[in-house]
Amino acid sequence: MESRTERRTVKHNFTNDELLALSEDMAVKNQELRQQEDEKKSVLSQYSSHINELKESINNLATKVANRFEHREIECGVVFHTPERDVKTLTRKDNGASWTEKMTEFDYDLFNQFNEEDPEQLEFESRMEDQISSRKKSSKKKETVDADEGGSTF
Repeated sequence: MESRTERRTVKHNFTNDELLALSEDMAVKNQELRQQEDEKKSVLSQYSSHINELKESINNLATKVANRFEHREIECGVVFHTPERDVKTLTRKDNGASWTEKMTEFDYDLFNQFNEEDPEQLEFESRMEDQISSRKKSSKKKETVDADEGGSTF
């Protein structure tokens, strides 16, 4: 009779040394897995943060485009009690646009009190009233033109 050798897959019970070696390998692989997952979280967090920054920037730009303006801090000249008592005239230094506002409690101090008897004050107020009324007239004309064109006054 003829005899030969074959390879077969059969059950093998691990020895204690083999189990120890497998356990050490499993511990190393488990650490590698945790490190990779932590790296993934970190990278995803960085990408998410960058994406959120881009979204915020796009939203800010879209708001500016949609509104067609933004509020900026601009230097303005202020003349108190002009064109009348308790009213101040503000003039933008960048483009010369001016408007009036009621004075607030913070606008009053020792140096800008209204003096009804000061002739220079009265003359100045008169000139400012003339300027403001002429600007209002030209502003109304400009607003009409701007409204037709979709622009703003300042």
